[in-house]
Amino acid sequence: MLCENIKNARIKKGLSQQELAEKLNVVRQTVSKWEKGQSVPDAELLKNTADVLDVSVNTLLDIKETSDSEKTIKDLTTRLELMTNELKIHKERQRKVCRGLLIVLLAVSALILISFAVMFISEHIITNTSSSIGIIGGADGPTSIIVTTRISPRIFIPIIAGIVFIASAVGTALLKRKKK
Repeated sequence: MLCENIKNARIKKGLSQQELAEKLNVVRQTVSKWEKGQSVPDAELLKNTADVLDVSVNTLLDIKETSDSEKTIKDLTTRLELMTNELKIHKERQRKVCRGLLIVLLAVSALILISFAVMFISEHIITNTSSSIGIIGGADGPTSIIVTTRISPRIFIPIIAGIVFIASAVGTALLKRKKK
């Protein structure tokens, strides 16, 4: 695979990613992406990479050496375009899976919020068993202190569900926006 071949040739040559990047006039992150299979160099850059690493382009691309002359730039460009398209398809699949998981998380947190809203309404309004709330000190706003006799720990579940709901909605919207 191209990513492994670039990494192995770089290590065999005794170069760091930074040193290879400097020789190719690219940033280190570019070399890192090549080695992780997150992107591929264009045809001209691939040829320069092969020259710097003292290997053939065919070696980097795992093409068996033939008696024919080395592939032309056009052939290499076509092969690299295919690899780039495969990477795009893979990234799109990952994006769809992430978006699907966020939508499921959104639905689950919405159901939790709805169920707690129904429970709250039935418990506090219909049965009228709400906590008692009182005011200590002045009742003029800034100097008043409000106290309650009971805080149910169940109140934290809808708060957390609400945070998850908002985070999932934002994540889903961001994934949708990046697709465009």
